[in-house]
Amino acid sequence: LEAAGQQQGTQQPEVHPELWLQECTASGCEKHNRSIVLDANWRWVNKGGQNCYTDQDTWDPTFCSDPAACALACALEGADYAS
Repeated sequence: LEAAGQQQGTQQPEVHPELWLQECTASGCEKHNRSIVLDANWRWVNKGGQNCYTDQDTWDPTFCSDPAACALACALEGADYAS
């Protein structure tokens, strides 16, 4: 059995913005400090600064001959929540 996971990027750190929530029941409400995370679909996937996804909405075969090769070659960057 073999498994491959996406590599962690180094160009954009992952910092989760705070999000305050309230959980309310019949006896009242409580505030909770949580954080949010953007889906990987909204992040940059690259190998050494080169995009692993092409302008033709496909994975670049240079890095991604198959899903396992892509996961080993390409890194998923953190989200830029300020932009």
